[in-house]
Order: sequence, then structure tokens, then C-alpha cells
Amino acid sequence: MVKLFWVAVFALIGIYGSGYLSLSEGAANRFLNNMEELTMDGNAHAICDLLADDIEVSIVDHTTGKDAKLNGGKEELCAQLKVVVPAMSLLKASTNVQR
Repeated sequence: MVKLFWVAVFALIGIYGSGYLSLSEGAANRFLNNMEELTMDGNAHAICDLLADDIEVSIVDHTTGKDAKLNGGKEELCAQLKVVVPAMSLLKASTNVQR
């Protein structure tokens, strides 16, 4: 009975510990930094590989004179990224992000 208790305790520590490590601020920043680097390299395919299969997006872009809207899942987002992201490498753009 005591062994079962300790197995349960360590299982809970493992579950909550892995969640903390993968969802912490540091992990989120690593994900964002990786995504930003891939964007600057123009690698839309690698960005799509980072995304969850069940992602749902709703984007309204007001940065240009004409509003752009995107609603859908991973397939729709990746189709848009494959059009937009390669231009970043052609522009030789750079960013300076502080998180």
C-alpha cells in the first residue's frame, strides 16, 4: 500500500512537473524565438510543423488599407504562411524582440 502511494505521488509530480516545464514562460519564449527565427529564414513548412493539428485561428489584419481575414484550422493557416513567410527571407528583414 505504501509503494502504491509513492508511485502515485511520483506520477503526480511527473505530470505536474512536465506541464510546468512545457508551459512555463521560458518554454513559451523558446517556442516564440524558434518561430521568429524560422519566419526570418522564410521556412513556412517548419513553422507549420510546430503547430498543433487541432489549432483553430481567427485573424483580422488591419495593418494595410484592406482588411485581411483568416478563419480556420491548421490547413488554412499553413496555406497563408506558405504565401507570406517566404517573403521575409527575400526582404532581408530583421527584428529586435525583448520578452
